[in-house]
Amino acid sequence: MVQDDMHTHRRRDDTDDTKGHRLEAAAESTFAKLLNRFVMPILFGVVAFFVSDTLKDIRSGQEAQGQAISELKTEFRVLTTRLDEVVIRQVNANSGQLVNHEQRLQALEREGRNR
Repeated sequence: MVQDDMHTHRRRDDTDDTKGHRLEAAAESTFAKLLNRFVMPILFGVVAFFVSDTLKDIRSGQEAQGQAISELKTEFRVLTTRLDEVVIRQVNANSGQLVNHEQRLQALEREGRNR
């Protein structure tokens, strides 16, 4: 018997082409139809449920992060307001000292002229 190089996947005693189509026969079997009709939709439903649940967890995590970020923004605004208040008070205190320095300088200049 001559072995065909193109069809090395066939058995040697398979001389008929209809026997070589076992995959088609398997696809047309009752078990394959049952699997395709009932098991696959259930499997897809289970996978869809888990994907949906995972997405829900991700969204709730993002919401929590968004809330934490907004709280941080609020705290940062309060902190910058307090810092601005301290700076303004310091500037006011220093400007008062500058007025005193200006008055002292003018007094010293007057004394220097009088001498």
